[in-house]
Parts: sequence; C-alpha cells; structure tokens
Amino acid sequence: MLYGPFPLILHLVLRHIIFHCGFFTAMGCVLSAYRSYVTQPKLERSFFVHNDISSNIIFTNKERIYFIDFEQTILENRWFLIDAVGSSLDIDEFFLDNKMLTQYANKSIQIYFPNSKINLNAQIKIALFVWLLRVISFKRYSENKKQIWVNFIKEILSKEKNFNCWFNNNFKIQNENGIIRIDYHRPFIFF
Repeated sequence: MLYGPFPLILHLVLRHIIFHCGFFTAMGCVLSAYRSYVTQPKLERSFFVHNDISSNIIFTNKERIYFIDFEQTILENRWFLIDAVGSSLDIDEFFLDNKMLTQYANKSIQIYFPNSKINLNAQIKIALFVWLLRVISFKRYSENKKQIWVNFIKEILSKEKNFNCWFNNNFKIQNENGIIRIDYHRPFIFF
C-alpha cells in the first residue's frame, strides 16, 4: 500500500469525486494535486503527521493534551501543514481559522525549516484536498453539507487559476531574508 497525501488524494478522488462531479473534474483534481506535489521539494527533515488529529485530541482540566488513534500517522518529508489545516478547519461552519494556521506555519518554518524551500500555496492545497475529500467520504455529514465542500473542490481546488486567486485573496506571504512567512490577513470563509 502506498502512504502519504498524494496516494490518499488519488484514492479518494477516484472513489468519490467521480461519483459527485464526473470524470473531468476528477482528473482536474488529480492534475492539480500532482502539480502541487511536484512544486514542493522534499524538506530537509521529516515531520510527524497524525493525519486525523482534529478528532483525536483529549484535553484535560490540568491543561494537558493527549493524542490518540495513531493508525494513520506517517513521517512526512513534504507536507507539514496537513494536521494544522485539519485542526483549523471547521467542517460544519465552512470556515478555516487563518490565524491559527498562520501561527503554526510561521513557527514551524522558523524552527524546523529555516533553510527549506516551502511552497505554501501547494502546502495548503494538498492539505485541503486531504481533509475535504475525507469529509465527502464520511457518512455522518448530510448531503447538503457535502455538496458545499464538493463545490469548493470542483470550483476552487481542482482549478489552478481559481485556487491561486482564492489563495492570494486570503493569505499574505512575505519573504524576509529567505524565510517565507504567512501573515494573518483576515479570517475567511470559503465562499
């Protein structure tokens, strides 16, 4: 079995997007994800990715955090924002907490990847593909909620030009002394 975000995206696109959107949208998703994959070189170190962190955290009243359910964890050498996007994504409200995502990305780049070439556009696109494709595969969400996410995948994620426009409207990227930083632009919703 192949592990990592790209094989997972391929699997979920072939299993669910073809059903919801048809063949051409599914191929658009695969090509868009592949373009992102080739634009993000391997990082100088591997990063622990839980791949299901948003629903597998236990908080105690003593301000401790415990992580559970490690069946999908991997050491990832490209996509370090998958868990951060998953934790920042509010599936029910169709909202991404840009402030939390920005803080996580900035600290990660500063501490772990100061000399790596980071393509934040590709990082966020791959992470959104992973999480949103999972959402539409879950039976616990209504078809109406799934359709909103399907529309975002179909109209934004699968189309390079639309995603770049969406990304540039919602993220402000600065490059200072060779270090890329995301600045908190504004909270946003997807539509």
